[in-house]
Order: sequence, then C-alpha cells, then structure tokens
Amino acid sequence: GGGGVHAEYNFLRLEKRTNWGDIFQTLVELVKVNKQHVNDLFRKYDYDHSNALETNEVFQFLKALVPRASAADTIYFRVMLGMEDDEVIDFNALLDSIATAGQVGDAVRRKENGAVEGLLSKLG
Repeated sequence: GGGGVHAEYNFLRLEKRTNWGDIFQTLVELVKVNKQHVNDLFRKYDYDHSNALETNEVFQFLKALVPRASAADTIYFRVMLGMEDDEVIDFNALLDSIATAGQVGDAVRRKENGAVEGLLSKLG
C-alpha cells in the first residue's frame, strides 16, 4: 500500500510513505487534510512578514511540514517550483505549484506524455 496523512488534534502527522520519490504527492495530501495548518507553517517561516517565502524560508517550511523529506526531495521541490535563489513565492502560488507538480507526478506515473508537457508549461 501507499501511505496516509492523518490530522490529529489539529496537527498533521505523516503515517507512512512507501513512495518517497514524489514529495508533491505527499504535499497535495497534506494540503487536503489541513490547509490551515499548512498556512500557519507558511506564516511561521515568513520571517519578514512579507506574505511570501524566500528560497531559504521555503526549504525550512518544507522540512517543518514533511520532516522526513530527504535532500533529494528538497532539490526536486525547488526544481519543480522553479525558484531561483533571489525569488519569493506567496501562499496561493505555492499551493498552485504544489497542485500542478502533483498532477505532473501523477501523469508521469501513468506515462501520459501530452499531459506532462501541458502541465510542465504551467510551472514555467
């Protein structure tokens, strides 16, 4: 089987993930389970209160949200977001990118090349 994400006492807990190859699948599940907690973490790591995360803040946010994320997951996350060192991303853009990257991962697993190309163009 797969894995599961569970909300307990308003906290997210990653139960089990057997496919660590797609961090976005996990992130999509986390957003579905408790978007408010994801938003709270976003605000926590927005140190300058700009309503956007800088690259280093994004990685801290990711590690807080998915503590078992590997270095490879972190790199994949950055590549799929298309963030350069000096860029920022707001909460809605982050959610949109997570959703789109999750769809790309699903399409790749199903080997739907046309869908992958169309979705990748949305990521920029």
